[in-house]
Amino acid sequence: MNANKVLMAGLAAVMASGAAFSCGNGGFYAGVNAGVKLNKVEVKVISTGKKVSASKGKPLAEVLIGYDHRFNNVMCGADFILSMMFGKIDKTVEVSDKTVKTSTKNPWGVALMPRVGYLVLPQLELFVTPGVKMARWTFTAGGKKKGKAAVTGVVGGGLRYEVTPHIYTKLEYNYDFKRKCDIKNDHITAPKAQAHVIKIGAGYRF
Repeated sequence: MNANKVLMAGLAAVMASGAAFSCGNGGFYAGVNAGVKLNKVEVKVISTGKKVSASKGKPLAEVLIGYDHRFNNVMCGADFILSMMFGKIDKTVEVSDKTVKTSTKNPWGVALMPRVGYLVLPQLELFVTPGVKMARWTFTAGGKKKGKAAVTGVVGGGLRYEVTPHIYTKLEYNYDFKRKCDIKNDHITAPKAQAHVIKIGAGYRF
């Protein structure tokens, strides 16, 4: 009987310690993400109204800081993210009687992403994240380069797993709604862009 009581007490202590560290009560954290951004960029020829689009995946890297708070099994918080996309999206466009090479880049962006999650397990959180992003776009056509920042809405979701009380990993998907930059260059207006983003990340909770 005493042995059973000791065993039950030990199991209860293990379960309590696991539940205690889970996601804790939240707090400040910092992290990094890496992934792929599948961009769809649309170029328009002003004189004819013809639209040409290109879709390409490019590597993405992010750094972030965030804060969240736990309400029972619900986690509420927000991330502030600085993102960098590597590479460019090239497309050849017919303008009058000639072809013009165009190149579109998204060198950086900043986003504010509120997050609401639910702890389906003591250490596993499923979350959704709507937000807003401001991105810098540069457009080159016929050797002439112009740049502009544009704002768009973002929605997404994913899962976050607490490896230790201080370290987490996550898998996330975002959809960047179409945004319009109105960069005019050599009789071409560009870009209208939208993107699907898949990323993995890790972070440290203070």
